[in-house]
Amino acid sequence: MEVKCPAFSSSKRFTLKPNVVTVPKSAPPPTYNLIIGIKSLANIGAILDFATYNLTLNSVKLPMRPFDSLIDHNTLSNMLQEHLEPKSTAEATHHAVGIPDASYEKADLPSIVNEHCKHLTTDQRNKLLRLLLTYEVLCDGTLGDWQTKPISFELKPNARPHHVRVFPVPHIHLKTLKTEVQRLVDLGVP
Repeated sequence: MEVKCPAFSSSKRFTLKPNVVTVPKSAPPPTYNLIIGIKSLANIGAILDFATYNLTLNSVKLPMRPFDSLIDHNTLSNMLQEHLEPKSTAEATHHAVGIPDASYEKADLPSIVNEHCKHLTTDQRNKLLRLLLTYEVLCDGTLGDWQTKPISFELKPNARPHHVRVFPVPHIHLKTLKTEVQRLVDLGVP
């Protein structure tokens, strides 16, 4: 049996050899689904310190929990769910399922660079900020006009119009789409 201890590590798994016991239906339900014995704890390198009430596993030391902290099944289920799905996957799923309404406010470029570019050196962050500030008008949260020469193209003499079906919008995104279209209409976008 592979066991994961998410409080100690989000990826480490321990292999245990279980001793399965079937509880008769007439007996009261057991308090625990799994009890890890002394031999198994020794095999995975767990250190129980009853003087300080700490449990150490893989050099991570955590306080022992009181007995009644594990009885609430909803809390246990939530703790398990938090560790089943990686954060990046959960964020990607949330982004795909719930597209938020667009937010068009002026960008605070210095705070964005400081907050999201910590992987860059100070000099690189300063250069990036100077570049962004040069084109700050692009980040002011408003629509602008594309400043270019008019563009024209000629159709071939035998060209015929072509019509295709409208791209379907998933029902879950329909309200967000309507909100954005109404915002553009209110701004006078043709």
